[in-house]
Amino acid sequence: MLSNGPERHGEVVKVCDPLRNTEMLAEVCGPCFVDPEGGRLRV
Repeated sequence: MLSNGPERHGEVVKVCDPLRNTEMLAEVCGPCFVDPEGGRLRV
C-alpha cells in the first residue's frame, strides 16, 4: 500500500526488503498492468 498512490503514478520510489537486506527502485503504476482495456480479448 502506498499513500496517495493514484496521484503518484509514474513516480519512482525506493522499495526496501529488510528480510533480504536489499533495496531497489520501482515505478508506481496502476493496479491493473496487464491489458486493462481488454484488447487481447478482441483480437
